[in-house]
Amino acid sequence: MADDGYTYDDSALARGAANFKHMFGEIYGAELCKQLHEGAVGMNRFVMTQVGPLVWERDGLDMKTRMFVALAVLAALGREDTRFFMRGAFCNGATREEIEEVLIVTGQEAGFPCAARAAERLDEAEAQHKAMMARHEAEQTAKKDV
Repeated sequence: MADDGYTYDDSALARGAANFKHMFGEIYGAELCKQLHEGAVGMNRFVMTQVGPLVWERDGLDMKTRMFVALAVLAALGREDTRFFMRGAFCNGATREEIEEVLIVTGQEAGFPCAARAAERLDEAEAQHKAMMARHEAEQTAKKDV
């Protein structure tokens, strides 16, 4: 299990941290939990303890599909944080081809300029995901060598 460096004696925060790790995988989820303890802590706490669990812990859709829905909506709105959900999709087993298909459908229904902007972010999201996984693998190898 990836350690985010925080102890959660507050059950709502512990649940939120577990939810983020479920949504984005242990490794990326732990990175995001660290980020949620910085900056706008009050807003981050609200997202982590209230909004996230109410939306992302629901039954009915698997996590990869939820990531695709979020990605499509954010791409349609032209939002920069599409990378966040692209990385989440990768962490939930999505392939680059599947993400491209989501963007093609988004382009058809919401307009190709917004989908093209999101597609430009896909290279960066994929590179960030691969770098994160390589770092994690190197850390695991280093721990075994000690």
